[in-house]
Amino acid sequence: MKFLYKIMFILNKLLEVNSNTPRAKETTGFNPTNIVFIEGNEVAYGLSYQDDGNRSSKVKLLISPLYQSKTYEQDMGINITNEFKDQQSLTLIESSTEVDKIGVIFPEEGTNEEGKKYFKGLTFNTYGIKQLINTPLVEYLGKTKL
Repeated sequence: MKFLYKIMFILNKLLEVNSNTPRAKETTGFNPTNIVFIEGNEVAYGLSYQDDGNRSSKVKLLISPLYQSKTYEQDMGINITNEFKDQQSLTLIESSTEVDKIGVIFPEEGTNEEGKKYFKGLTFNTYGIKQLINTPLVEYLGKTKL
């Protein structure tokens, strides 16, 4: 058993792309209502939100490998005004055994002279997700203004 653990540890280190890239963590307690999942290569993806109490929410990517009973979350580094949460869209760009590529359309927000937020435009962000031994690895690939 110790030998198998050492092999798994070595394989995990060899498969890591960049140790500075944040890893998804296992999530518990998210509310699955109003979450649309898309399915890739035996993995389901969805978006979730964590309210920050300031009328906006952190956007999180949910990753649920169908061969595990766990769901992982990755903070996408984006806060969105709660009234614009319906304006997001998640799509599967490419599904392979090595890397799934997903795209998320986010509303771009502006602030007018009175301090009110308004819908300014859309951006299409792309991410690559590798299914490693312990946890998925999410890599930001870039964004395009629509």
